[in-house]
Amino acid sequence: MTGNSNPDSRKSTLAGFWAGRVLGWFGKKRLHPTAKDVQNLDFSPNTQKIGVRFTESLRDFFRFRWLRGR
Repeated sequence: MTGNSNPDSRKSTLAGFWAGRVLGWFGKKRLHPTAKDVQNLDFSPNTQKIGVRFTESLRDFFRFRWLRGR
């Protein structure tokens, strides 16, 4: 026997389905993030803030690549 053979179980399932549909119509709308929200949540690429230190020789080696990427 299957679990949904009971008529009361079937009524509960249908009632739950329709209740979910109706509540979905009146539910809270999803808020789309604004540009300011994304900027606030974005991590800072500043290496000093994350505690990484580069020597001058490494900076000189990668400086051209960093500037070219902008």
